[in-house]
Amino acid sequence: HKKIIIGTAQFGSKYGINNNLEDIKQHNVNEILNYAKKLGIEYLDTAQGYGKSEKKIGKTHKNLNHKFRIISKFKIDSDLKFDISIKNLNVKKLHLALVHNPEIILSSKNKRKNFIKILLAAKKYSHNIGISVNQTNELQILKNYKEFSYIQIPFNIMDTRWNNFFSRTKKINIIIRSIFLQGLLITKKSNCPKNLNNKFIKIQKKLEKIKNKLKR
Repeated sequence: HKKIIIGTAQFGSKYGINNNLEDIKQHNVNEILNYAKKLGIEYLDTAQGYGKSEKKIGKTHKNLNHKFRIISKFKIDSDLKFDISIKNLNVKKLHLALVHNPEIILSSKNKRKNFIKILLAAKKYSHNIGISVNQTNELQILKNYKEFSYIQIPFNIMDTRWNNFFSRTKKINIIIRSIFLQGLLITKKSNCPKNLNNKFIKIQKKLEKIKNKLKR
């Protein structure tokens, strides 16, 4: 449980293939997080862009003696307000601040020193700094920005895009998100979006083969 992180996008927005809820109420958030604490889970993943997620976590924190370690994400093309997140989450400092839109770094004409200033500002509010990527080409950012000590990637049993990266890297901490492909890998066919039906059947067949091979 020490390595498990609870994703909280659903606390503030309608996120995920299986999510039929428009809004998860505060009392539900309290129940989820209190149960996570009982299981020994220490980390939560959130973002300024996840609606009221940070605020809801902060309200639960007010009633907890031992707070979660928070990973939050920030878009660097907007007005960065790390102090607002700290206040909303009701913590003294973030465990990790992640860049939420790495494509900006790749496409921006700004000089390197401007990004360094942003990263240095983040260090005042966070113990660690990292980047959350979506595409494999965004990994090249790590070569130029040694300040990143963590990287978050979408990875699951059906996604092999990152395999070479795992074999190459040793100096950076890896956080994996979307392990159930937004819930698709563990959903029922009746819940699968119609536009994904054909792909879903193929995925199910592959998963059955893997399950049988591993005897799980």
